[in-house]
Amino acid sequence: MAVIAGDRQVSLKKIATASGNKKVEMAAVKDLQQLTGYMRGGCSPVGTKKAFPVFFDISAQNRDGIYVNAGARGLLFSCAPKDLLFVCNAVWADISEMLS
Repeated sequence: MAVIAGDRQVSLKKIATASGNKKVEMAAVKDLQQLTGYMRGGCSPVGTKKAFPVFFDISAQNRDGIYVNAGARGLLFSCAPKDLLFVCNAVWADISEMLS
C-alpha cells in the first residue's frame, strides 16, 4: 500500500524498487474490497483485512500532521506521520512523483 500526498501520483517503478520487486501493479478496483475490506474511495492503510507492506512517501516526513482515509469515502482522520507509520508498520520511501 502506498500513502502519498494528494498533489502527487504513485510511481509503480519507485514502489517496486522500495519493495525489492522487479515490478508491481495496482490492484484491480473489482478486487479492492475483497483484498482490503474497503471500497474504492475509502481505502485506508489502517485496519485492512490482511497485512500488506505499507510505504509512506518521504514528502510527508516533515509534516506535523497528515490526513488519511478512515475507511469510508469522504471520511478522513489526521495524526502525526510518525504515529501512523508505527501503527501501519510502514516505512518511508521515495514512491511518488509530481502530477503531470
